[in-house]
Amino acid sequence: MSVATRRRLQSLIVVFVSALLLLTSLFNGSFTSSPETKRTLLNDRNVPAESLPTSTLSSSYAKNIALPDGHEELTLNFSTPSVDFALLRRAPPQEPKAWPQLVCTGGEYLAKIQAAFQGNSPPGREFPSSELDNGWSKSTVAFGEELADLGKYWAPVTDKLFPKSRDKVMEVKPVNVRQDKEYKTSDGTHITTLTKAISYAYYLPDINWILAMNSLSPANVIWKTNPGISKEDRDKQLPPLNKLSDLLWVNWNTVAKSPKELRFIGRNHIVNKATRSIMDYLFLRDKITDAKKDDIPWPGLEYSGESAELKALLATPNGLATAWILIDHALELKRHDELTRRELKVNIFAIDRKYFMLWDIEAQSPRGDSGRRGSHAKRHIKRLSWRS
Repeated sequence: MSVATRRRLQSLIVVFVSALLLLTSLFNGSFTSSPETKRTLLNDRNVPAESLPTSTLSSSYAKNIALPDGHEELTLNFSTPSVDFALLRRAPPQEPKAWPQLVCTGGEYLAKIQAAFQGNSPPGREFPSSELDNGWSKSTVAFGEELADLGKYWAPVTDKLFPKSRDKVMEVKPVNVRQDKEYKTSDGTHITTLTKAISYAYYLPDINWILAMNSLSPANVIWKTNPGISKEDRDKQLPPLNKLSDLLWVNWNTVAKSPKELRFIGRNHIVNKATRSIMDYLFLRDKITDAKKDDIPWPGLEYSGESAELKALLATPNGLATAWILIDHALELKRHDELTRRELKVNIFAIDRKYFMLWDIEAQSPRGDSGRRGSHAKRHIKRLSWRS
């Protein structure tokens, strides 16, 4: 064997051994873990940092290779870069800029709600149903999505909340109002400019449920059509019925068999960008799911009590109506056997890139020796059929 051939063979041996040791280092390197606050796509909920390790792969080898023909021993040092596998996971979503303020504002609304139920606040806004005649037209014809179409989104909810096997066709009363008439303000000023504000909702007295569909308050219309107008000047132009909570309550008070039994307030197909941004943040943070791409079916995410998430959702444009109904109508909603505290719960979910919210405003009732809670424990609602 010639010298040149021998040297080429030695070079090939060195390259082969080097590649072999490199592969060995990759498969037999050390793994270390550190408790960093990162989520894995396999996790469904918040996980404490201590229980969610971060895997790091690194290796370092020194091998001595004896070369033939009396050559000096060759020392090869192999080192692979450290790889943090958490980088392969989805990064936590960035907290919305409005989040701290919404949590703070929602906490203030919760305090107002509790004060109202304890009788420590001034009486809320109250309007007779005849006030709808002051600038509003009313229709009981279903608008937008038909009830049967809504079943795709809400039937799983009612099936879960009312799980009896037999179907029951529930009584549904659509009430749609539009501000398309001249009206008088609270101080008697005659206003001829129409705001075209709307409130479309389904009222389901069998299950004490309001399902708000589309809404646009007179205040929002005036804000948009008169940029820069002061709140004082705006309020002078408003009809007495000017908040969604007012419209929902007046109509509920008309159709409900027992208005004080109101328990659920649902928001259908939420399109408000401010509300959706908060919901997107929570979906990504707590479900690790992008609602713009994947369904998040019922029960979706659930928050209750004094949680920051509930406070933030309560302060969104699609949560404020629930807050004001409770603040303004605590006396009508409070039953004689209830504690003076109102416990709230909210679920958010998404289907077909449509966003939904359901508030459970059931008050916590005192428990007797039997452990039975309030009047709802005595009622047995059969599974509901979403048919008109």
